[in-house]
Amino acid sequence: MNSAFENENAFIPDIRVNSVNHSMLKLEKPWSYCVDVDKVILLYILLEGTAWLHTPDNPPTKILPGTVVAFTRPQVHYWTTSSEEVKQSALKKPTFTDQTSIDLFDFNKLGDNEAESPLFYIGISPDTVNLVPDIIAPLVIIPVEERKNIPGLWSLLSMLSRQDIRDMDVGEIIGKRLVEALIALLTTYSLRKTSPFMAQQAACNDHRIRRVLSALHAELDKNWSLEELAQLATMSRSGLSDRFRQLVGDTPINYLNRLRMQRATSLLRSSTMPINQIAWVVGYQSGPAFNKAFVKKMGMTPGTYREKSRSGNIDVIEKDK
Repeated sequence: MNSAFENENAFIPDIRVNSVNHSMLKLEKPWSYCVDVDKVILLYILLEGTAWLHTPDNPPTKILPGTVVAFTRPQVHYWTTSSEEVKQSALKKPTFTDQTSIDLFDFNKLGDNEAESPLFYIGISPDTVNLVPDIIAPLVIIPVEERKNIPGLWSLLSMLSRQDIRDMDVGEIIGKRLVEALIALLTTYSLRKTSPFMAQQAACNDHRIRRVLSALHAELDKNWSLEELAQLATMSRSGLSDRFRQLVGDTPINYLNRLRMQRATSLLRSSTMPINQIAWVVGYQSGPAFNKAFVKKMGMTPGTYREKSRSGNIDVIEKDK
């Protein structure tokens, strides 16, 4: 039996959550709420009402009851009750109401989207080890209709909400492991959405090739040589090339170049990082070298790609596969 997620954990980091806070947030009109924290907000789940999410590099997004919104890294964002531009004069800091001592709710029941004051459940992790890598989008939105595409997500959420489980969870061991499983599911879902070619190749079950894949993902900016990768895999250079191509569909160096482009496009879409800095982060020693490689792969300069992606006018397929 083949699962849509079978063996796709090749690129999922060994995330460890040291603690989890369960909170609630209610939005009151006409205020806009600015969330600017250095903690990782693992997920929001809108329970009732309709809210609008504003992030610096994206247009306002309408959020309906049952939708999951997950941030893979700290990011300033705003919640409002309309799609109108956020007004600085109406900004308010949110008050997260602690929910550790009372029963939560049934995540499978959808609330009234006409409720006047949108109400969220929020899971916050003050301390998380091995955050999701930059290749994964910083924001993941899962509408209700996508539930069927993430097996086990809603079961895990329901377990988190059960008071009887939390009562017996001395030291929060169960809760922390459930949250780690949630992060793994969300990471895999995002990977499949934003990087199909990586998700397909993640099914590799040869431990030698998986070792190479893990190294490439962990040190994307390193100037890898085929010789170094062969030593890592304890194989000859020709043996590694043949086996890698058989299982992954490309040579190790070509795969690395594609991975770099994938991360570059993600950073161009979701960050304000200068292009020269992105070039360095993804392993290019100069801006011109990055620009040349990007044009060859994407058919446009990094600056043009960033401009088009922010305006929602991007529909690009790699030219050189």
